[in-house]
Amino acid sequence: MNNSIENVKTHKKFGLGSLSLLLFILGILFSVSFGKYDAIGDYILRFMSVKPWSNGNTGLHYTVFYSLAFYIPALIIGYKFKSDWGAKVGRILSTILVVSILVTLLFFEVIQIFQYSGAGYGTIFNSEHLVDLRYSRRLWEDQREP
Repeated sequence: MNNSIENVKTHKKFGLGSLSLLLFILGILFSVSFGKYDAIGDYILRFMSVKPWSNGNTGLHYTVFYSLAFYIPALIIGYKFKSDWGAKVGRILSTILVVSILVTLLFFEVIQIFQYSGAGYGTIFNSEHLVDLRYSRRLWEDQREP
């Protein structure tokens, strides 16, 4: 048996899969502010006369959602070209951020549903009716008292 360690390929090649890591990094630069500097996406959106934040410089940071335009292709490219350098890291990190962003978006949508339905705190959906937990608790406490 010859030295089999010599036959193992130790270096991955650069290729289309390497774009996965590059797109992930561009997505981070587009959506994340560093120190006192705004995110690059903020500058680009302001240049295009689009607000990057929901309330001036606070609130919901829209560039986080626009960065999906970088993360989703990074995920797909990393999946298709698995053997290239940086493809696995770009794919995994992009997957984490895509899931995080989508969960955050879902959370904000649920909050908005509760706010606009007039339900407020302590309300849940029960089939097609809204059930107020505060009222249910009062009924339960009234039944407990002798």
